[in-house]
Amino acid sequence: MSNATHETAPTEFVQVGGVRFAYRRFGRPGDFPLLLLNHLAGTLDDWDPLVTKGLACEREVILFDNAGIGSSTGDTPPTVAAMTKDCVDFCRALDLVSFDVMGFSLGGMIAQQLAQDHPDMIRRIILLGTGPRGGEGMTFTELSADELDDPVALLMGAFFTPSEASQAAGPSVY
Repeated sequence: MSNATHETAPTEFVQVGGVRFAYRRFGRPGDFPLLLLNHLAGTLDDWDPLVTKGLACEREVILFDNAGIGSSTGDTPPTVAAMTKDCVDFCRALDLVSFDVMGFSLGGMIAQQLAQDHPDMIRRIILLGTGPRGGEGMTFTELSADELDDPVALLMGAFFTPSEASQAAGPSVY
């Protein structure tokens, strides 16, 4: 595990009920691994290897695809609470007792729910580009599967509220 990197660590799988979760572990083993939770429709391959390699210099890093995402099987849960339950099931299957978590965007919402529901599992939490679960315009309930085929519409719906000012700011960014 210590010589592997984001690109060279083998993708492993763990079966939990009817879901086969895909994950990679690499970096320096220690007491508190760092679990990375990705953005909407983000897979374990979507993390920037420069970031994950930097993190892995000091600690073990675990990337995983939640149910229905990337190489994991099952149906993608419709709520943050259900995604969090799947994350907990995954962590328990790997015997992760206490760990740090870093959540990006939707992954940050899952991380917050995880810390609220299972504070005994989480030592530290890092939130990146996220908001509170249930925050105005940030619940992803407005997004459809069709928007996954249109990256601009997906980003506009995911990161910009429906307000006129927010929508006007979006096109200049994308």
